[in-house]
Amino acid sequence: MVYGPIHNSILVNRGLRTFAGAPFTYQMPDNTPALCDWITAGGGHKEKDLLEIVYDYDVRDTLLTHTDERLLARVRGVEFHFVQKDEIAARCDELADVYNTAWHDNWGSSVITADEIAIAANNVTNIMGMIACKGGHIIGFTMMQFITDASGKTGRAFLSGVLPEYRQRGLAIVLTSKLSAIAIEQGIKKFSISWMLEDNKMIVRTMQKLTRHGESQVRHYRIFSIAQKN
Repeated sequence: MVYGPIHNSILVNRGLRTFAGAPFTYQMPDNTPALCDWITAGGGHKEKDLLEIVYDYDVRDTLLTHTDERLLARVRGVEFHFVQKDEIAARCDELADVYNTAWHDNWGSSVITADEIAIAANNVTNIMGMIACKGGHIIGFTMMQFITDASGKTGRAFLSGVLPEYRQRGLAIVLTSKLSAIAIEQGIKKFSISWMLEDNKMIVRTMQKLTRHGESQVRHYRIFSIAQKN
């Protein structure tokens, strides 16, 4: 059995998925060393850490707002579309297929259904996304939501995927920069970027590069396995 912190992530199936309430991981405690020691003493074995970057926008991080022309040259023929609630719900079947194909071979991934994406589109406050299409079909996407509180607007990148045949071309970075540029124009100044597996060094380094100038914090959410007793 695999256990982890209770939140609304769909990366690892922990028996709880919700698109209601306050979904931001920065509003929850991460896994402190004391808590990890307590779970380990109770028979838990570390599987992996999920990482989250909580980041305050800095204008020097131009990669977040200006797409690298060299990357655009590597994704010729790809069209990018900004989508919101209605468009996300309308394309939920295709988005689910892309997500499940993209994450199929990743550790801990669990299948998402078109219905769950439709529910997210209809219930997640201020949901928006960027999709990449080629030949009329979605080949990659990223989604974000934001809330407004006393500290301002905070955006959370929470769902994304790129088809395997279109990886290693910078498509994920282009999607991120295009959506981030729109988010920043709308007044979002703080970001929660999650979930990243600790051993996915390439994506972790990329996100750290995109957010290197602003004040940021890397938070850890540990996934434990606990053997079932007979």
